[in-house]
Amino acid sequence: MKRSRLTKLSLAVAVTTTLVGCGGGGGGSEPAPTPIDFDQSFVSGADKGVIGLTGTFGNPDDVTITQTPDIGVSLASVSNSRIELSVPDLDRPVTTVLQITLDVDGREVTKQVSLLANNSDAEADVEKARTAIEQGSSLLFLEQDAALYTFFIDYAYLAKAINHSEKQALLSEFDPEAEATFSNLQVSLRELNSVLEDYQSAEAGEDRLRVAIEGVESAISDHSIYGVQRLDAISEYTEILVPGFVDSEIEFDERLGIWSAYTKGSYYGDVIDNQFVARAAFEPIEPLIQDELSQSLTCEVL
Repeated sequence: MKRSRLTKLSLAVAVTTTLVGCGGGGGGSEPAPTPIDFDQSFVSGADKGVIGLTGTFGNPDDVTITQTPDIGVSLASVSNSRIELSVPDLDRPVTTVLQITLDVDGREVTKQVSLLANNSDAEADVEKARTAIEQGSSLLFLEQDAALYTFFIDYAYLAKAINHSEKQALLSEFDPEAEATFSNLQVSLRELNSVLEDYQSAEAGEDRLRVAIEGVESAISDHSIYGVQRLDAISEYTEILVPGFVDSEIEFDERLGIWSAYTKGSYYGDVIDNQFVARAAFEPIEPLIQDELSQSLTCEVL
């Protein structure tokens, strides 16, 4: 009897094993669903345009977007593995956090994406403001005019048009820091720096930024008159080396992206391949008027 029971039990185990192996003894497992995800957790782009998001998902049946803060981003289009977002016209750069819910084949998944929308209309204003702040010290101390002033005085001394004591007296007369316009420009630059920071953190709009830029432009113009006056006062020495030298007020040169009294327009030269090239008459002072970085070259020129 023991032998018979063992035989029957072995047969039952063998049959069961065969059924399971053929799929007849247990339920088959479902394939894992395709993950739903985005390739980006952060995107940026200009306002008044479309920003795309790609990922691993089929053509969504529905897309829901919430945003904090709400800047009016809306759904532009959807397709397999891609959605496009429409960004409205903005007056400042804004970062918003998007909660995007995708419904794909009955499955809903919510993903978070940060979006930086830039204000394209104010890009040139931001560049002008940033450059004024970066060149702040140069503008305050009129370093380009100071370099030219020193150069002409040194040349007059070498040409024996003035003696050493006259040279020292003339050099001491160039002192823009003593002018009231120095303080006014200093205050305007500080205000611009503060407004630019507020603008970049979305606390100020483009209108406030432009008002601050206009204030700096006015202060630069007023302050640069001092440099014009000091160079006019030594015109008899400038004529020794550069006949026809006419000093100018400081302006922003969009072509080179600098504030300068000499590169804008075509009197002194022109911009070729993003480099200022002086006219033949002004070649002796070309290194001093090329850009704001060449204002310490007086000794090298001499």
